Amino acid sequence: MSTGSLSWLATRWVSPDSLIAAFSVMAARGHDPAPARRAGKLPKDFEETSPRVSFGAAAAVWRHVIRVCHDPALGIRAAEHSLERDPSLIDYLLRTSPTLAQGLADKARFAPVEDELCRCAWSEDGDTSRFVFRGSAEFYLPPVAEFVAARLVGAVRQLSASELNPIAVRFQHAAPSSTTTHRQFFRSAVQFRASSLEVEYRAHELLRPSRTSDPALNRLLLEVAQQKLDDVARPRGPAERVRELVTQFWQHEQHRIPTRTQLARILRVTPRTLGRWLEADGKTYSDVIDEFRAMAAARHLQRPESSLGALSEMLGFKDQSAFTRAFRRWTGVTPGQYRRLHAYLES
Repeated sequence: MSTGSLSWLATRWVSPDSLIAAFSVMAARGHDPAPARRAGKLPKDFEETSPRVSFGAAAAVWRHVIRVCHDPALGIRAAEHSLERDPSLIDYLLRTSPTLAQGLADKARFAPVEDELCRCAWSEDGDTSRFVFRGSAEFYLPPVAEFVAARLVGAVRQLSASELNPIAVRFQHAAPSSTTTHRQFFRSAVQFRASSLEVEYRAHELLRPSRTSDPALNRLLLEVAQQKLDDVARPRGPAERVRELVTQFWQHEQHRIPTRTQLARILRVTPRTLGRWLEADGKTYSDVIDEFRAMAAARHLQRPESSLGALSEMLGFKDQSAFTRAFRRWTGVTPGQYRRLHAYLES
């Protein structure tokens, strides 16, 4: 299976930030965000819980927002909303970095923490510094590409003492019907149909520290970011990713386990394609569901207040006896024995 295929791309995780910002834009214009959430199969409390979402789900939401809003500057307006929210871990790296240049270099290095397949590059050539979005960014819808560029420019502007502006901003897509807002926001040359999505600065202007520079905190944040990057880089097959989607569905759909058809619909592929993905890992959909049930059961059995009857029902078993037999098959012990063993180890 090629990890570069669009079908496989659809299962990769991305940050929810752009979607939350897009919903804010919709609400500000009097549009109900609920249909957009449904387009991506997102939970009703998405904005409060902010779970990671698949690339495919995020793209479905954005397609709906684009149709509803009809705004050539939608991505920029979403970025403006996003800049008002609490910053992410990677944003904090930029805020606390010794210099803006180092912060942007770290932002490029740790980009996969927020978008698994995003590969950014930071380069310096003479007095020109360039931040280039690559990887999954090449598949971004135009407003999403404009969102990530505007969010970066806006963050640098907030952190610089003199509201630093880029030299140029370049997009791979065609120019929208109006670029007035683009020129006003970026305050630089804005090019379309370029070879890459990138933002260019004068290198010497980035050597100053940000207004919130905190080298000691930055060192701690770098350690956390590295741990998260190591986790993202850990090889994971289709089965693990599908299991993560099953878990997310179960958590937000009143403890209902999705059928293979339902999960394939979320990924916007056919059940047969989903089956082929799992076959590449040597597993079936039933295997993935069993793994999910075993892990969920083990977590809940560690809680003394958890009822076996309620847990059996939550995990989709017809009765407690069926759950007990399955758990013994998974672990070699009964649920009661597992609970007692865990309590002993914890004491």
